[in-house]
Amino acid sequence: MSGLGSTIVILTSIVGVASLLSGITQAGARSDARNFLDGQISEEMFIDAYSSASGAGALASAGQVAIAALTFILMFKMARNLRDLDRSTTWGPPWAIAGWFLPPGVFYVIPWLMFRELWKASEPGLTADSDWRTSGDPVPFSFTLWWVFFGLVPIPLAVVLGVSVVNAGLMATDTRAVATILAEQYWVTLASSVATAIAAVAYVLLIRALVARHRRLTGELATLR
Repeated sequence: MSGLGSTIVILTSIVGVASLLSGITQAGARSDARNFLDGQISEEMFIDAYSSASGAGALASAGQVAIAALTFILMFKMARNLRDLDRSTTWGPPWAIAGWFLPPGVFYVIPWLMFRELWKASEPGLTADSDWRTSGDPVPFSFTLWWVFFGLVPIPLAVVLGVSVVNAGLMATDTRAVATILAEQYWVTLASSVATAIAAVAYVLLIRALVARHRRLTGELATLR
């Protein structure tokens, strides 16, 4: 459990840094986009500049895929451990995967609720007549901070970006459309990078706190099955 949590923390830290670098490097590509639209540089030169600036973003995207897979495993193990310890939870092991894909979808409400429940149900100091739902430590603020910047903030940014593509009257794969969006809506790219970085910091705090609490409950015994 500790090794799994540590891997998630490391990958999440890399994604956070890569996201910030992506926002910074896109600033340089923005000037190239304007020069391309003004006819000052060729399409090939803009594509080269944009591809170079997109490297950090590609790294962040790949890291998020790996983090998602490891998070499924971590949540599944924790939920199973809690059931093995006779703590009746609302979100059982299957929800560790299904919850990320079921409605309301990209808002990630179910994972957020499950994380909160995993925290509460992992309370290690309960007596036989205590109720974990109402006893123990409050859920850390990092849980909600992660949800806000990972599940909520990206939605309006994606809408703005989509509207920009439509207003350009071009396909998103068209070079001029890419250049137009980058030149006119760079703030969306920057805001998205900052939001991802904040979500990464919150997620590191969330995972570290949750894993430590769950280990105290199980003593790392149930996690070996």
